[in-house]
Amino acid sequence: LYFQNLLGSSGVRVEGFMGSHAPPGGLRTVHIAICTIEKANSLINRLLEDQGLDSVGCVVVDELHLLGDPHRGYLLELLLTKLKYMCLKDKSLKIQVVGMSATLPNIAELAAWLDAALYVTTFRPIPLTEYLKVNSGVYDVSTLKLIY
Repeated sequence: LYFQNLLGSSGVRVEGFMGSHAPPGGLRTVHIAICTIEKANSLINRLLEDQGLDSVGCVVVDELHLLGDPHRGYLLELLLTKLKYMCLKDKSLKIQVVGMSATLPNIAELAAWLDAALYVTTFRPIPLTEYLKVNSGVYDVSTLKLIY
């Protein structure tokens, strides 16, 4: 809904694809599709079958660290592998993949696998404060002072 409100007045149609939900007219009627991993994989498969992958310009993967998820990670890896393979096979395909994660431990390795440019920032719009609970006390991790 956020992107629909943000971009709707400019004529950009944004729709969600999840589970059995698809907007009227399907993928060919939208400019931006927001999907679950499962639905994105299904849509990419359909585009591959219909020779329509050239209609994709960018795939944004939020929470890229889900690659390590034991239940859904394999599907995200499969999706990215398909995109990478197809772009290598067909040089006319220019699909940009943007991956985002705040908790990815092996980011350089992943960037190398995706043949991607790596951008790292420490900017946080909301400060992160870490606390440690030991027995009945709560400590500020940065100072190790007892807070509660």
